[in-house]
Amino acid sequence: MTVHLPRPVGRITLSEQEVDATGDRYFATQFSDLLTRLDESATEPISHRLMLCGGLAYDPGVPAAARVHGPVKVMANPQHVLCRGALTFAAAAIDSTDDPGPRPITDTDAEDEPAPGGISKRTLALFGGVGASVVVIAVAGGLALSAAMTGAPDFREQELPNVAASVLPANQSIPGMSLRSWTDGADATNATTRSLSAADARSLACGGTRPAAGAEADGMRWQSSRIFVSDDTTADAGAGAKATSWDNFDPSATTNVIVTAAIVGRDDRESVWQDISASNQRCPSTKDDLVRTIVVIPQTGPDPGPPSYAQEIPVASTSRTPTTPPTSTTRAPQGGVTMSTQRQAWRGLTPASVSGTGTDMHVTCVLDIDGVVLKRSCATAEDSGTADHLAQQAAVAFNPAPEITR
Repeated sequence: MTVHLPRPVGRITLSEQEVDATGDRYFATQFSDLLTRLDESATEPISHRLMLCGGLAYDPGVPAAARVHGPVKVMANPQHVLCRGALTFAAAAIDSTDDPGPRPITDTDAEDEPAPGGISKRTLALFGGVGASVVVIAVAGGLALSAAMTGAPDFREQELPNVAASVLPANQSIPGMSLRSWTDGADATNATTRSLSAADARSLACGGTRPAAGAEADGMRWQSSRIFVSDDTTADAGAGAKATSWDNFDPSATTNVIVTAAIVGRDDRESVWQDISASNQRCPSTKDDLVRTIVVIPQTGPDPGPPSYAQEIPVASTSRTPTTPPTSTTRAPQGGVTMSTQRQAWRGLTPASVSGTGTDMHVTCVLDIDGVVLKRSCATAEDSGTADHLAQQAAVAFNPAPEITR
């Protein structure tokens, strides 16, 4: 962190360790001085029950500094802090209609003289009679300011499932598509969602069937996915389309969209984003890959259009005649994908020889970045234009990531 101080000090640079040490001392002093002043101003003993909110409240050093003075609870939502404070005072043995309000300022000449810890006498005089709620408000304000200066910290592990689930599209949010539930392979608490921790995360690049590796694996913290299936899926669709287990579902057997919300570390966003981009440039096309012949859509410049053929896996032959992979003569219409600097997109094919429909199935994937949340929608359809359209509809159906992720 670079800080510009008045002369003669001027510009200085602090390391992360120095910033942490300075912050620890600052909050230890602020909590101590504020609570001491409140104790001195109170007409009866104050119970120090502290609620912290704001991004920096999740830094272990901040609750630790407050915990010296009493029980601490970190709250995710500032409104909840205020409601808790209001409920506390509503339960107190006071009549708010007779509340005399702030004590008058008696020392007008020195009303803005800083008290120890940087709190002005005016602030202490105004809030000295309010009790514990001022602790909540003062801490919340200070943490909000600090979070704005330094960027919010990463989510705690226990928060990841709820954040990812809140971002995923809900049922009926994609026109003409229905959210599938699963009897096996989905989360225990939500039959429509499958979640993977960092150790089991799949790559967001290419066909999405391989484990995450490299920088993508290093930065990945959580993934949650849902599958939407076309309302026009026929009753005689293959077993892969009607499977009730997530692992048995065949995305090439019907028109569908798979949406994934992936959470990465704040410091890993750029490396993960770049690693996915690089991976899409060298996607494999083997028998282990359902989606093959990946064509990347550039962020600027002309759209290359969908793949024009399905590359078959060569079949072993004893003949000396070279094996020529057959190709599809079908060219599906191109729907087009709207690109931006915050979006990656690519197209691929599942060849007829392995698809659940017995025909070439086109796949379009759109990946957007929203803070520390990556949102991927991969649509499968019999023509590329439909796949383009569905992937973008699904991308729009995602909910915004929480403000703290940005």
